[in-house]
Amino acid sequence: FIASKSRRAEIGEEACKPVSQTLLITRFDPVRAKAEESLSIQDMQELLGLPILGVIPESKDILTCTNLGNPVITLGDSNPAGGSYMDTVDRFL
Repeated sequence: FIASKSRRAEIGEEACKPVSQTLLITRFDPVRAKAEESLSIQDMQELLGLPILGVIPESKDILTCTNLGNPVITLGDSNPAGGSYMDTVDRFL
């Protein structure tokens, strides 16, 4: 992804600062993972070989916010998905 038709690819890797790649898992459902209907967090980390930045839980609120055009983060810390996104943002600031 990073090496594909990006500004970074045009400039050349040697001229750019190294990229820190991490994994943010979104819409994760531990029940489905336990039933082997989806990958577990450990499986994703092993497959991709990236350190995990965070996990955003599956939530009906994400679909509702998407359909209404509202960012889920506006739901605030009291909402599991909104709080997880806020925590992720805090890690970057």
